[in-house]
Amino acid sequence: MTERIQVELAPDGGGMRALEVRPVKREESSTSRYVLGDLLHAGTSAVFRAYHRHMDREVVVKRYAGLTMDDADARQRLARVGALCHPHTARILDVGGAGGSVFVVREYFEGKTLAWHLQAGLRFEGRALASLATQLLKSLGEAHARGLVHGSLCPEHILVAGSEDEAYFELLDYESAALGLPLSAHATPYAPPGVAPSALADLQALAMVLRSASTGLTPAWSGRTWPAGGAPTSEVLERVLHGELADAAAFEAAFRAACGGPAPRSPDPLLSFGHYELLAEQPPTLWVFSDGPSTSWSTLAEVWNELEPTYEVVRLDAVARARALEDLRTGRSNPPWLVVFSDLHVLLGDPLLECLQQTGEVGRVLVSTHPNYDLLEATVNGCGLDRQVCLPAEPDVIVTAVQRSMAVIHKRREHYDELRRRVRLERAQVQALVRSLAETG
Repeated sequence: MTERIQVELAPDGGGMRALEVRPVKREESSTSRYVLGDLLHAGTSAVFRAYHRHMDREVVVKRYAGLTMDDADARQRLARVGALCHPHTARILDVGGAGGSVFVVREYFEGKTLAWHLQAGLRFEGRALASLATQLLKSLGEAHARGLVHGSLCPEHILVAGSEDEAYFELLDYESAALGLPLSAHATPYAPPGVAPSALADLQALAMVLRSASTGLTPAWSGRTWPAGGAPTSEVLERVLHGELADAAAFEAAFRAACGGPAPRSPDPLLSFGHYELLAEQPPTLWVFSDGPSTSWSTLAEVWNELEPTYEVVRLDAVARARALEDLRTGRSNPPWLVVFSDLHVLLGDPLLECLQQTGEVGRVLVSTHPNYDLLEATVNGCGLDRQVCLPAEPDVIVTAVQRSMAVIHKRREHYDELRRRVRLERAQVQALVRSLAETG
């Protein structure tokens, strides 16, 4: 039986945490904060499945032997890694050091590494490959924006949950670069040789990972002789490897376009509006129903012009709204952050507005010249709108109202993104349990 270890974290007075590590008996586990169970992996670090008693959840504890927390720069880098919160980044919950080891505690969910799936014969192509690239580039984009790099990107450090048709990916091991660890044997074939860790090196390593995911081959930097196959994605990967696409967002846009655009949406309402898309990260878009009695005011034209440098402002007349409705229903476009309309569309029940009302992630602002304020307020409350603007009003007043609504919607979308993430992880755990029961039954 695997030896159980009690891991207690306590403040050391310097803002970091010290760890007390000692063997414990099973009956003592109720007094510990972290109790280590099975050894999941042994290599550069020992990876344990563990239980966080206070949070009542499973976690992963990684023990890096031969390291200490004495290096102030390393502590600062680890703290910055701990601040990463992207849904496709395995989040660090705690760090500490004791007995010549550094401990890193991160969240846990059921899944296998991408390396395991590739060894089992799984290959990614088309939109599945685009989904893999997009999710990992979102994670890298947040890290690079914070001045951090991954430094050891490879299939062993990518966790996969869900099914082949609905895969969810998390990027592991950001702490390795923060701790100054050398490349592992798993990561060496994917890292550009003789190059220090950098944002560009991360993107080039990801390009190699994507090549492996689509071909099943372990790429070798020597000569870079992999089958291109004439696919548009191969051209994008070549541009990354030659340093022409040195930004995560540019890499993502080019790769998504090469794969044929956005992936199809899930029919699940909670997961709708984008296949593994993070709504809070989509470009802020403002739709204006431009043919209403209030939204056609000349004053509002000045408002839209002022907002256009910040938001994508789309004016929709009746014909354009019919096309937008069809695009939403068929998955060809994403919904806006905010829609502005006048009272005519509330009274007539515009089909596009009714479609947008089915999700809480689209803000709705009513502009009106109606003189009866009580009736207007009753309309707003009855329709569940986010804000109302009474005309006439100064342009800066309307601009401020739109900006505040956009800020509220951004927070709301972040909340929904987190809900989606939890649902997907729970689904992955259920699917893993079902597979396990089927294999043993």
